[in-house]
Amino acid sequence: MNESKRTEWDVVVVGGGPGGALAAKKCAEAGMATLLLEKRQMPRDKCCTGMVMAEWGQQIVQREFGDYPQWVEEKTIYLAGYSLHIPGAETRTLNINTPTTWRHTLDTWMCDCAVEAGAELWDRARLVDLSQAGGRCQLKVKLEGSDIELDSNFVIGADGSYSVVRQLIWPDFKPLMRHGYRVCFETQLDLPADRFNMFPSGLTDIFFVHQKGDETYLEGVAADGKLDETIEEARMYLVQNHGLDRDLEPAWRDGCAVQLASPALWSGEFKPAKDNILLIGDAGGANAPISGEGLAMALKTGVDAAGAIVESQRGKQTAQDGYLRSIDHILSVFSEISRHGACMPAALESGDADRFSQAMMASWDRSLNAFHGDID
Repeated sequence: MNESKRTEWDVVVVGGGPGGALAAKKCAEAGMATLLLEKRQMPRDKCCTGMVMAEWGQQIVQREFGDYPQWVEEKTIYLAGYSLHIPGAETRTLNINTPTTWRHTLDTWMCDCAVEAGAELWDRARLVDLSQAGGRCQLKVKLEGSDIELDSNFVIGADGSYSVVRQLIWPDFKPLMRHGYRVCFETQLDLPADRFNMFPSGLTDIFFVHQKGDETYLEGVAADGKLDETIEEARMYLVQNHGLDRDLEPAWRDGCAVQLASPALWSGEFKPAKDNILLIGDAGGANAPISGEGLAMALKTGVDAAGAIVESQRGKQTAQDGYLRSIDHILSVFSEISRHGACMPAALESGDADRFSQAMMASWDRSLNAFHGDID
C-alpha cells in the first residue's frame, strides 16, 4: 500500500478509521493530492463494537460509500436497537436498526474507497513529529523502520483518543480517559439476541452485552487501576442473572483507550483546529455525550473537515475558520445533550429505579438521535 516516495501533498490525513477514510476520500474527490496514514498494517481490527449506532450515521455511510460489499455484509449482523436493564425497573427499549460488523472489514472497505477516489494509503506509517510554518505543515513519519519527512498544505488528525496530532499541537489539552474492554465468551446468554443490552450501575459505570452468532461480547469502560475488577463485577452479574457459566473462560479479550466527552469542547475552551491542522472524531473530542457514540461522529466531522479544507484551498476561507464554523452546530447540540442528561442524577438520587431507567433511556435517545434530519 505504500506506493510512492512522494513527499509533498495537499492533504495528509492521520488515521485510517472511518472518519479519516471519509475525509481522505472527500479531499481526493476534490482533486487534492491526498495521503492517508495508518500506523498499523491493514487490514487491522480495533476494540470497538463495530456499530454505526445512529441512523443519521448510517445515512452518511450510504451517501458517501454506498451499500456494504458482500465481503463486509456477510460479517455484519443487524440489531433491532437497545435494551436497558436496571434492577427494580421494567426493561426499556430503544428501536434503532443498527448494523454491527468488524472494524477490520469496515475500515478496510472505507480505506479502499478512499484509494479508489485517488488518495494514497500508507500503512505501518507512524507520525512522530508535526509542526506548521509559512502556511505549510511539516511531518516526520516512521514508515517500516525509516524516517520520512513530508510537507503538506493541510493535516487532518483522525487518530483516535490518544491522538498523536493532538498531543503534538495541543499538548496542554488533557481529556479524561478510561480503559475500554471487550471480552468474548463462546456461549449465548439469557438476553435478547437482537439487542445491544445495557447494564448501568449508577451514573458512570455501565457495561454492554450483545451477541454475534454463537458468541457473546461483554464491553464497557473502567477507571485507572480498576480494569480487572470492573470486568469481574460485570462477569459475575451475568453469572448470577443471565445464565453465564461461572467456569467458562473467555475465548479472548482486548481493550483500547476511551476518551470521555469533554465539556471543554462545547464550552469553547478547547478548539479542535489550529491554522491548517484540524482534528476530527475522537481525536478532537467529538464523541457524543451520554452515549459516547463515536463512529458516526467521526464520519460527520470528517465531512466537515474535508469541506473546510476544499474551501480553503479555493481561497474562500481559512481551514480553521471554516471547520470551526461547520462544527458549531455539533457543539451546540452536544451542549444541549449534556443539559438533557442532567435529569439522570436527580432520578438516581430519588431511589426510584423506574424513574432512573426512564431518564437514562430518554437521555440515550436524545444522544443517538441528536442529528436526525440534519443529513442531506
